[in-house]
Amino acid sequence: MFRNFTAALAALVTLTFAAPAFAGPDRLLDALLSCKPEFFSVLKEERAALGPVSMEFFETASSRAIDSDTDGLFYQKVKFAKPFKVAGLSVIGYLQSRFIDEGKPASYQWALLIAVRPDALAGIFNARFGTAYEQMPMSVMWRNDVEAAPVSPQLMIEADFDNGVIQTELHCDHYVRVGGDMELPDAMELFGAPELGVFPLRDGDRLMKALLSCSPDFFDIVRGEGRAFGAVRLTREASSGKGDSPIVAVRADFPSIVHVWGMRLAAYVQGVEVKAGKPRLSWSLLTKEDPEELAHVIEYRTGRVNPDGKKWIDSVAWLHGLNKEKLDGDAPAQNFSVSRGKSSAGLLSCSIPANDSGVALPDTADLFLTSSR
Repeated sequence: MFRNFTAALAALVTLTFAAPAFAGPDRLLDALLSCKPEFFSVLKEERAALGPVSMEFFETASSRAIDSDTDGLFYQKVKFAKPFKVAGLSVIGYLQSRFIDEGKPASYQWALLIAVRPDALAGIFNARFGTAYEQMPMSVMWRNDVEAAPVSPQLMIEADFDNGVIQTELHCDHYVRVGGDMELPDAMELFGAPELGVFPLRDGDRLMKALLSCSPDFFDIVRGEGRAFGAVRLTREASSGKGDSPIVAVRADFPSIVHVWGMRLAAYVQGVEVKAGKPRLSWSLLTKEDPEELAHVIEYRTGRVNPDGKKWIDSVAWLHGLNKEKLDGDAPAQNFSVSRGKSSAGLLSCSIPANDSGVALPDTADLFLTSSR
C-alpha cells in the first residue's frame, strides 16, 4: 500500500516537474537543487508570496566561547503560518545552520522543510531526476552518489522529527574546506521581522553580560527586548521573610522559550530577600538547564569558574595552578550567582544590599509586555 502511495505521489510530482520552467514559489526548489547561493536571492524575491512566519534562533553554549578551540552551532528556523506548494510538495518551513570547528567556520547548511516522509521524497527524486538517493547506514539521512543534473551532490535528504511527526529537511551542505568560506544571510535579512510569535533576541550577548555584571543597565536592555520575551504572565509571591528567604517576589513567565547562549530561558524573577538578617534586592533569569550546565555556559563565555561558590576565577589558573593574565572575557560580578530553583531548574541571579546599593527594582509590568498592553 505504501509503495502504491509513493508511486502515485511520484507520478504527480513528475508531472509538476515536467513544466519547462518554474514560476513563483516553485522557483525555490529549482534554486535549491543546485545548492548555489543564488537560492537566497530567489528566496528574497519570492518572500511576499510565502505569507506570515514565526522564527526560532538557537546557538550552542560553546558557539562564542572565549577558548578559540571550541566547536559550535548557530541554528535558525522559520515556520510558515500556512504551508505552500512548491512543485507539488508542501513546504512548511525553512532552516539554516552554521557549524564552527575549533573556533573557525566549518560548514553551512540551508534547507526547506517539507511535509513528506524522507523515503518517499527520495523515491520521487530518483524517479524524476535519475538520482540514486539511498539511506545511509545507521543514519536518518539519504545521500545521492550519482551525477544527475540539476541536482547537486551536496543536496541531502534528512528526516526531521518536529513534534513527533516524520517530515523531511531537503538541505544543501557547503563545506568550507571544499568550497571556501561563504556569507550565510541572517533569517531576518531573508524574511524580515516575523509576523507571528516572538522576535529573536536582538543582542543576547549584551543582555547576558549585563546580567553577569549585575549592572542596572540590564533592566533597560530587557525593556528594549520586549518583543523577544513576548506577553508575559505575572504572578506574585510573599513570605514571612524568616531566615534566608524572599519577603516578596514577582515572577514573569515567558509564553515560549527564549534562547540565548545555548540556554533556554523560561521566566524572570525579582524581589526582596533576606540574607543573614539583612534585606537584599535580587533579580534572576530562570532556565530549563540545571546549575551544573549553567556553570559550564558561564565558563565557556567568560573563561571563569566558581569552584568555591564565592569567587569567579580564571578557569585555566584554577585547573592548572597557573598565574595566567586576565582573559578578554568579562568576569561575572561577585554579586552574581548560579543556583538551583524549583523543579531542578537553574537560576542566574544578582543580589545586592537593599539599603546602600543605589539601585531600585523596576515595576515588573513595565519591564515586559503583558496581555494588557
